[in-house]
This record gives sequence, structure tokens and C-alpha cells, in this order.
Amino acid sequence: MAFPYAARCPAALLVRRPSRPALSAAVRLCVIAGARCVEYLDSHLLAAVPREPEQPVPAPQAAPSPPVADPTALLRRIGQHYAGQPVLVSFDRAGCRLWLAEGDHVQPLARAATLDDAVSALRLTGRE
Repeated sequence: MAFPYAARCPAALLVRRPSRPALSAAVRLCVIAGARCVEYLDSHLLAAVPREPEQPVPAPQAAPSPPVADPTALLRRIGQHYAGQPVLVSFDRAGCRLWLAEGDHVQPLARAATLDDAVSALRLTGRE
């Protein structure tokens, strides 16, 4: 059985009414709070995320990140060298990692602070 406010809150359809009234009220409040968060998330998310892809997303109490160079030329170099083979580039707090998929295995290629450094570590021949 759905709660009476199910029309306003589709998430309420997933919650069943507990047998204890106090728990039932707590569940209703949680569903309402979750629905309100989802309702206002779109507008706040749109306001927080920059329109230009080159501009980093601001983080609270963090220094602005330096702009990142366009990786297209570096990715093309990797693609030309490993033509026909899937290459994965991953970024995390530690930096950049390059992986090569060969059959059922994934082999690490390089790890560096930046994509440019990782590609340089591969010592690929030829320039674009």
C-alpha cells in the first residue's frame, strides 16, 4: 500500500508501511526528505557545474585547479601506436594511468602525474 503523498513523491512507492506507527512516521519523513533533495538537485547541479567543458568544477574550500590541456593529440599518438587495440586512460588523485587490453587481460602501460608524462614514459616513436 502506497502512502497518501505517493503522487508527489514517486520514491514513496518503493517503501512499504511498517507496522509500528513511530517507525512509519520516520520512514515517511525520510522519503519526503529524499524526494525534496531529488526535486531541487537539478537546479542546484546546473548552477554549480560550469557550462564550458574546459573549466573545472569548483570544489568548496579548494584552490582553483589549473586548466587542463586538450588531450586529443596525445590520445591520437597512443591510438596510432596501439592501432586496433583497446587502450584505457584513467585519471585519479594520484595522476594518470594507461592500460592496454589484450584478450582477457589488462596490462598496465604507464603511470604518471599527467597524461603528457604518461605518454612520454611510453617513449612512442614519431610525433603528430
